Amino acid sequence: MNDSVTFSTTNNDQDWFAAAQNKLAQAEAHRQQGSLDKALSICVALLDKYPKYVGALQTAGIAYAEKRDFQNALSHLVRAVMYCPENWKALAALAKAYFAMGAPEMALITLNQAASIVPYEPSIRAMRAEVLYGQRDYVSAADDFKKMLMQDPGLAGTPSGYAVSCVEMGRYADAVSALKPLIEQGERSI
Repeated sequence: MNDSVTFSTTNNDQDWFAAAQNKLAQAEAHRQQGSLDKALSICVALLDKYPKYVGALQTAGIAYAEKRDFQNALSHLVRAVMYCPENWKALAALAKAYFAMGAPEMALITLNQAASIVPYEPSIRAMRAEVLYGQRDYVSAADDFKKMLMQDPGLAGTPSGYAVSCVEMGRYADAVSALKPLIEQGERSI
């Protein structure tokens, strides 16, 4: 979570910064516990005083997305990225909102921007693979899933994502080899 502000602070502002960080931590804790309205209430209060507080914009955007209020999610996340373009977590949340709103091209552009910041972040690569699969770009999706398998073979959803991408391309042997370790471990939900 990025809890920086995008404007400079003076010595008189040190107390508010500590208080704002504390409030933001409370908001994030509420969000993670599913108390989205409490999280949003804190974020809105912070943003009323400090409209460029990136951490509050990000947390509010994610909370709105979790409430499936994607218009407000986009509003907050776009501003978070505007004020801090290297915030890959805000970029990932923005991409997720774009994808949920039926804008996969924007999701891919945003994910590529995030990947340029953290090229080996599994969550970015996983989301990109899902978007590519949804776009029926099975070759690129399989490639991303395969890279994820090589990076972390135990990452949830990766073997099955790779397998279904391979099945779509008629590469059944690759699909079987991806699922075989899961089957041998007793996984039956595949």
